[in-house]
Amino acid sequence: MARDLYDILDIPQSASPAWVKRAHKMRREAVNADAGLSDKQRSLELLALDEAFRTLSNAGRREAYDRKLHGSRDPGHAHPLIALLVSPGMLAFAFLCLLAGGVYYHSYNVEQGRLRVEQERIAAENARFAKELAQREEREQLAAQQLAETRRKQQEQLTRTQFERDRRDLDKWQRNVAHDMEREQRELERAEQRAREEAEHEEYRGRMQEEERRLRAIQELERQKRFLRELERR
Repeated sequence: MARDLYDILDIPQSASPAWVKRAHKMRREAVNADAGLSDKQRSLELLALDEAFRTLSNAGRREAYDRKLHGSRDPGHAHPLIALLVSPGMLAFAFLCLLAGGVYYHSYNVEQGRLRVEQERIAAENARFAKELAQREEREQLAAQQLAETRRKQQEQLTRTQFERDRRDLDKWQRNVAHDMEREQRELERAEQRAREEAEHEEYRGRMQEEERRLRAIQELERQKRFLRELERR
């Protein structure tokens, strides 16, 4: 004989869709937590719970199932299960179940709220960490740019200093070269002056020697004249 789907989920026929969903979840948790069930029994029970939930959570399937369920019963006599459900003890049990479900639902909502708060805190921490990381990367990038700019200025200063040093060395070398050229020019002029003076001295000596030879010739001529006059006197 097929089991009643309402009995499987342990709910009344007037249960709302939210109640069906909550009962299905609670029954699954209870079956999974039941250590007295074997794996096969647990699997069959879970399949029955899922089948009951699929049927009763769908409005069309639930209506068809209710018509089938009521059609299979004697309309003149109440079903024993219905009599049991409307008994004071069952109503009290149902009230306690509803109360326990409310407490569980409240606890579940509180836990979900705590998880949401924790997730928001973690998200805020992650956002803050990402922001700090981005700021640190920005500072590092700015520091790297400043370092590159400082190095560029230092290189320019070094290049400018080297250029100034090279220019001063070139000016000094040009002055030294000009000074050496001037000294060589003066020495050349002095050498030319000495050459001219020597040439003039040689020319003067030549003229003096020529004058001395002419004087000696004149003296010799005078001596010969005197000698001839003396010969004539004799």
